[in-house]
Order: sequence, then C-alpha cells, then structure tokens
Amino acid sequence: MTTKFLRSIASTKVEPEMLEEIADALDESVRTAGGGTVDDPMWIVFHALSGRDVSPLVATAIMFRMQALGELVAAGELSEWQLPGRDQYGAVRIRSSVFHAAAQAKLILTNKRGDTPRFDLLEFKQLALAAATPEGRG
Repeated sequence: MTTKFLRSIASTKVEPEMLEEIADALDESVRTAGGGTVDDPMWIVFHALSGRDVSPLVATAIMFRMQALGELVAAGELSEWQLPGRDQYGAVRIRSSVFHAAAQAKLILTNKRGDTPRFDLLEFKQLALAAATPEGRG
C-alpha cells in the first residue's frame, strides 16, 4: 500500500543526466573524504541541485531513485552494466544506459518502515538494454 504522496514521488519525472550528475557528486564526496561511506547523501543531492529551478518533489524522487539504484549495484545485480575495475576507494562506474533505466523504471515505494525504494529487476534491465548504444566495429 502506498500513499498519494509516495505515488507522487514515484511518478515524478527525473532526467537521467540529473541522476548521473548526482552519482558523480556522491563519488566526489567519497574521494574528498578519503573513502568510506557518504554520511549525508541528502545534503549532497540538495547541494548539487542548489541554484537551479528544481522542485522539492523532483529532488526527493532523485534521492529515492538513487537509493534504489544503489541497492541494485550493492547486490551485484548490475555487474554486466559496470565499467571494468574500481577506483582506489572501491567505487564502480556504471554505463549511462543504467541512469536512463533508473530515470524511467517504475519506482516501487511502500509505507512500511524499513522497506527501501526499489525497481523491478527485469523491467530495469530491459530499459537499460533498450537505452544502450550498440557497440560494434565502425
């Protein structure tokens, strides 16, 4: 069961480039701090969006979509979409088609405490595949 508020967040349009920009800002925060976890990701999101005409609903939707994306990455569900290797802090880089999928996929939110935002894995992977630029020999 979800509330009208959660349905509003889940249906808010988010641009894939914004998600990728936030991922870069989060990565930069980890690098600046010398590694470890980001202690205040919401502040980083709002700081990265400051000075822009971005509604609080869009900022909240970005945060939830990034959290759902992070869950997939942490669970190893997107290994085929990760670029080879890790940086010195253990961070992985993911292809831009993943951000397109994260912007388009149905965001699943519940009222239950402890339930994290999530995407349907099959739908997510189909969207990422559809957004991928065919790579071949030119």
